[in-house]
Amino acid sequence: MDQRKNKRKQSNRESAKRCRMRKHKHVDDMMSQMSQLTKDNSEILNSINITTQHYLNVEAENSILRAQIGELSQRFQSLTHQSKCHYQWVLFERLL
Repeated sequence: MDQRKNKRKQSNRESAKRCRMRKHKHVDDMMSQMSQLTKDNSEILNSINITTQHYLNVEAENSILRAQIGELSQRFQSLTHQSKCHYQWVLFERLL
């Protein structure tokens, strides 16, 4: 009877040891996964920051280009008006 009891105790110890080893491996795997996810999050955040900065730069450039379009449009209208006036003046002079 003692032999069976001792055998059962030994089996339980080995089973508990395997359980602790599985738990330890699981914790190690989870820590490794956490480290990888933390690294991935950092890279994603960095990418978002770079993209946001690029967006802001493009937005600023677009604002400048819109302002330039407005100025060029006004200059074009002014030149078109001056050209029409000049053409009308030339026609008027020919009539005289």
